[in-house]
Amino acid sequence: MSPPEGAVTHFALPTEKAAPVGITADDQAVWFVEIGAGQVGRVTPDGEVTEFPLPTAGSEPHGLAVPDDEVWVALETGKVATLRP
Repeated sequence: MSPPEGAVTHFALPTEKAAPVGITADDQAVWFVEIGAGQVGRVTPDGEVTEFPLPTAGSEPHGLAVPDDEVWVALETGKVATLRP
């Protein structure tokens, strides 16, 4: 079996041990949660990374959705948070 063709690009995250999971996209970027850092991250096609800390310590964000320019995040604290970047 031959390896897949195409390029793979890695985007380094500024926060050590961010542990990114749960990825989704909008029209301009890709969004993910950082369960290890309690943050929401965003990366643009040109590699610009922005992180948004969540206000609740230990929230452990896991999943997210980005409908209508709002970011909805599921938290292990039994809550759902919204982010309006």
